[in-house]
Amino acid sequence: MVRRGFDLSGDLRIDRDPPYATVFALSNLLIFAVLAIAALACRRKPEIHKRLMLFANIELMPAPLAHLIGHAPWLASRPAAIVMIPISVFVMAAIARDLLAVRRIHPLTWGLAALRILSGPLEAGPIGSSAAWHRFVYWLAR
Repeated sequence: MVRRGFDLSGDLRIDRDPPYATVFALSNLLIFAVLAIAALACRRKPEIHKRLMLFANIELMPAPLAHLIGHAPWLASRPAAIVMIPISVFVMAAIARDLLAVRRIHPLTWGLAALRILSGPLEAGPIGSSAAWHRFVYWLAR
């Protein structure tokens, strides 16, 4: 994607700054891997395991939503909203499930929800636009 300016499917076109565009995909994969490994390590603790697995799967949702934007060009005017609204709905569903099932929000749900909501602006701001990130991505793409 960095070299060509589009992904292998051809529906995600990157017109400017391809290294910046990769920050979302690569950080989502990293966060997914960390959450999935933590969930596997905690599989004997069902309350922790299911929350970690749920949020690991939520971490994978931005990619298909971005491809949806690539297939429906009329959605491209608001790409951040098209991705963040469904993600926020999944996060709020996890919070609502805690409230309905056990009448309180599990601290891990709070922490993972905050991580998911705050990771987008963090990736878009200081990480994706940094020179260190650009050097790292160009190093990966060689």
